[in-house]
Amino acid sequence: MKAMFGGLIEKTEDPELILQQTIREMRDRVPELNNSVANVMATERLLAKNKERLGQQVVDLDSKIKASIKMGRDDLATAYIGQLQQAQLDHQRTIQQLQSAEVASKQALKARDNYVIQMQRRTAEAMQLINQAKQAKLQEQLAQTMESFQLGDDASTFNEMRDKIDRRAAAAEAKIQLGAASVDGQRSVVIRNL
Repeated sequence: MKAMFGGLIEKTEDPELILQQTIREMRDRVPELNNSVANVMATERLLAKNKERLGQQVVDLDSKIKASIKMGRDDLATAYIGQLQQAQLDHQRTIQQLQSAEVASKQALKARDNYVIQMQRRTAEAMQLINQAKQAKLQEQLAQTMESFQLGDDASTFNEMRDKIDRRAAAAEAKIQLGAASVDGQRSVVIRNL
């Protein structure tokens, strides 16, 4: 059963259509990959902005601590020191996340570029296979045509028609020859009578 159904499926599958569908699916995937890469890159840019903002916050808090100490406001300085420590922790965490995001962006771009290269190779290979499939179809049609000649189906018809045409041509030539002989005979009679 499997062999029978497998053979039927194989005969109904058109390799050219399947390859063209595969190429379309690969091309349709590129925008999805671009969106994924854009999301990874957006995360990287957001982390870079947060890093700058947190870095500026650390600098601002440090200035506020120094100003509070100069003014003799130890209570304010202590509050700013707590905020500074939290900002420094957030800044360090953001730096680490940014480094990971930069690596992820590079990897995502590389993966997308590799996919595009692979898609181009596969597309070229598929186009070659499609051309081979078309040539194979033409060769099959030619082979079927040649088979009909070899079977003699049309050969006997050609031979019959050739014989018929040869008989007609021979009959026409004979009539022309007879007609020419009778014209020559009538000429000789006319010449003698003169």
